[in-house]
Amino acid sequence: MKSATKHILIEVARYLLALTFLFSGVVKAIDPVGAGIKVGEYFTSFQMPFMTSFAMPVAIALSTLEFMLGALLLMGVWRKLAAWGTVLLMGFMTLLTLYLALYNPVADCGCFGDAFKLTNWQTFEKNVVLFSAALVFLLGSKQISGAFTYKAVWIPSLFALLGILVFTFANYRHLPMLDFRPYKVGENLRSLVLVPEDAPQDEYAYEFIYEKDGVQKTFDMDNLPDSSWSYVDRHDKLISKGYTPPITDFILFSGTEDVTNDVLAGEGEVIFITTPNWEKVSRSLGQELNLLQEAVEERSATLYALSSSTLEEERDWRESTGASYECLFLDATTIKTMARGVPSIIFIKDGVIYRKMNGHDLPSSREEMGALLENTYAQGVRHEGYLLRSLLLIIWFLYTLVSLIITSTRREITKSRTLPIPPSA
Repeated sequence: MKSATKHILIEVARYLLALTFLFSGVVKAIDPVGAGIKVGEYFTSFQMPFMTSFAMPVAIALSTLEFMLGALLLMGVWRKLAAWGTVLLMGFMTLLTLYLALYNPVADCGCFGDAFKLTNWQTFEKNVVLFSAALVFLLGSKQISGAFTYKAVWIPSLFALLGILVFTFANYRHLPMLDFRPYKVGENLRSLVLVPEDAPQDEYAYEFIYEKDGVQKTFDMDNLPDSSWSYVDRHDKLISKGYTPPITDFILFSGTEDVTNDVLAGEGEVIFITTPNWEKVSRSLGQELNLLQEAVEERSATLYALSSSTLEEERDWRESTGASYECLFLDATTIKTMARGVPSIIFIKDGVIYRKMNGHDLPSSREEMGALLENTYAQGVRHEGYLLRSLLLIIWFLYTLVSLIITSTRREITKSRTLPIPPSA
């Protein structure tokens, strides 16, 4: 293989790995709670329930490792460490995803979080390509020139490490910077959940099987046999599929009554407090949630608390915090999909999600709570500003990009100066 072709192949492998690891690490860091849930699914599937309490730290460690390997590959520094780390990680992941593809213990690997879904076989094929690229880079890593000197490499590396950790913690402490799930800000819950009155319904053809003198025949609804035939069975055949809403697992219960339509179909402002279980909510937040209820009542809005808690757990919460807002039952998986905070606050108007926030970010005074509601509904659909939490990552990336461009330019200049001068005619 020619030297130039070999060098291009190594560089392609390097950048393919770098961009994949950076993307994978960032999307997990955007939603660390979701990544923790996926890791917990792995522990449960592999009969390791004792490890589920470590799912979140493991998820954060994995996203940090992936991002840092991608950062080292992109910067072209600590090449031996990056090469061996990439080979070992991709070797493990390739074997793991082969098992997933063969036995399907989890629906998807979660390698790109909720941002990009792959089947288990697609994930395995992707990992085979990446593992091959990792081997190519391992064999040719010495030919790669870094953008930084040995002394200067600590600065961008520190920015990368601190950047991904700060970014992850901010997304965990508040809510994910980007929402890859169905309940995004700006979505209309009615359109996602409710079936319109004029929506087409499922249409079936009914076939009836009757028997006479030991002979069975099939009849349709309009041509049933006389009483001399004995009924045997009925088959329902779907002729036309009716309308199915995008979300089918959002079902609210008040006791045993389905109140989904009553809650979502009404006009005006509705606020949800969501938590998978009241036992997981800090009792210290009870005062802020009660202040939220007072502010909501002054606006003639409606407040519902959604959880999958038992009646006993709900009663304990009320007794310990003095809460009096109406509590409805919703499946815990759906609640975790809606918002990651424990608890989360979801602001809705006329069915549209205006804003979502972590319950820990609620103000602690009555005046500030009223201002929060006023500003939220006055501004309309609101996407939070997330520049601060990603600032270190942006600085690292721009610094690395500029350094790569400068280094590449210098190499081209040096190369052109060292080229032999052709003899004159």
